[in-house]
Formats: sequence, structure tokens, C-alpha cells
Amino acid sequence: MIVAPVAAGNAGAAGADPALARALADELVALTGLMCELADDLPSDPETVRRHMVGLQAIDRIVQTQLAMAGILRSGDTAAERLEAVTLESLARSLKAGYVSHLGCGQR
Repeated sequence: MIVAPVAAGNAGAAGADPALARALADELVALTGLMCELADDLPSDPETVRRHMVGLQAIDRIVQTQLAMAGILRSGDTAAERLEAVTLESLARSLKAGYVSHLGCGQR
């Protein structure tokens, strides 16, 4: 379990100004909209679906991941609370591992 909170004055992404974190989240959501449009258009051809099923599933995973990341960037919770709120298992594992590996990087 992650227990190191982000300092109270650092709401939003650690190391980023909260307004910048929200702007980054907005960009992720906008890109996600473009990915959704693509994902909606591609299945209109059964042959495309047959040939690119794995790629279409990857688009879905990317969309879900980008929306989860936007939520993290927009949150004012502690880092531990933000990470615990991630519902995509693979993303949660990856972010927690990355977070732990970066703890103390700025202290060297």
C-alpha cells in the first residue's frame, strides 16, 4: 500500500501546478474523444473488425487508461488516495510501481 501523501499545497499532479494538471487532463480527454470516434468508425466494416480485433481492443484499453489518468490529474487527493482509486488493474499496478520507484528521486 502506498502511504506517502502529496503535501497539502501540491494538489493535482505531483510536481505540477494544479491548473497545469487540469489542462493536461483536458487534453487527455480530448484525445480520448478522437480515439472513440476512430473506434466507432472502424467496426462499420466486418472485414476490418475481423482483421484488426486486437487493435480495436487496444484502442479501448487506451481510451480507458487516458480517462483514468485524466481523473488522477484532476484529483486533489493525496497520491496514495489517487492511486487506490484507479480501477484498471494493470494501470494501478504500473502506476504504483512507478510511484514507489520515483519516491526520493528529487532528494538525491
